[in-house]
Amino acid sequence: MVNATNPLRAVTKNHNILLFQSVQADFVFATQSRSCRGFQPPNIFTRLMMPSAPIFTPETFDLLDAIARTPSAAFYLARKAEFKQHIEIPLQGLVRAAGERLPAMVRARMEMERGIFSRFLKNDFGQGGAWANYWGAFYPKGSRRIYDAQLAVWMDRRRVGVSFYINDYGIQPRERFRRNCARFRQELPGLLQHLVENPRIRLARDGRTMLDAQGYLVPEQPMRWDEWLDDPAGGDYWVFAAFRPEDVLSMPGDDLVDWVARLHTDYFPLALLAMDEEPLAQIEAYVGGEDQRAL
Repeated sequence: MVNATNPLRAVTKNHNILLFQSVQADFVFATQSRSCRGFQPPNIFTRLMMPSAPIFTPETFDLLDAIARTPSAAFYLARKAEFKQHIEIPLQGLVRAAGERLPAMVRARMEMERGIFSRFLKNDFGQGGAWANYWGAFYPKGSRRIYDAQLAVWMDRRRVGVSFYINDYGIQPRERFRRNCARFRQELPGLLQHLVENPRIRLARDGRTMLDAQGYLVPEQPMRWDEWLDDPAGGDYWVFAAFRPEDVLSMPGDDLVDWVARLHTDYFPLALLAMDEEPLAQIEAYVGGEDQRAL
């Protein structure tokens, strides 16, 4: 298990951490002032990030480890400014910046602004619990994030993940997705070529994962694409790629934005399978579009 408290601190250069933190701190102060309360600029990330600086800091994973050990609202509220500075604002910026690089069809069909981020505090009827992860996702316009297909970025103390997923509450989108996979089973491998040929993308039977000896998130029982398309429910309607903490702490921020944008670009045909009763023409137009690969 990766210890996020000490070994990871050596990965990120101190001068990059300090400069990025100082800009974040200014933003936290501004958004907490009365005159700016509720202010949501359209592109937090572009204003905050130096392209060569990592997006997250060692403190990011320290905090995620701490809340996993003490998953309470009281713990989160006591350190709320730190959670915003090191987790919420950076992840929101990452998601929004990647969204600006997505092809036009994705931006036209997916909700990119409203209700796209989770909360640490649980809605647990006053029990005072908190989640140990934080995530954001684009979802079909006119729907809701937890009831439909998602192009997501999520993180906890051990990884940052980029995924396509249909939530358990998305009963109709799941059924539509399963039906379309069966209808267009012969066409899909070719249309999903960028996904099928990407060795970083994982499929996990029943959505069950583990950390390997190097700390990578891997399926307990990997699935092949032909198995997953035949039985997407068996793979929990989930496709993912994940980065270790040490990976994102040593990666220039612009590179991580590019990874997220490219993965979401390639995931989008899966979202169309969940969104449309007749998705094939849309998928073919998207895959063959001039801007599909232009990020």
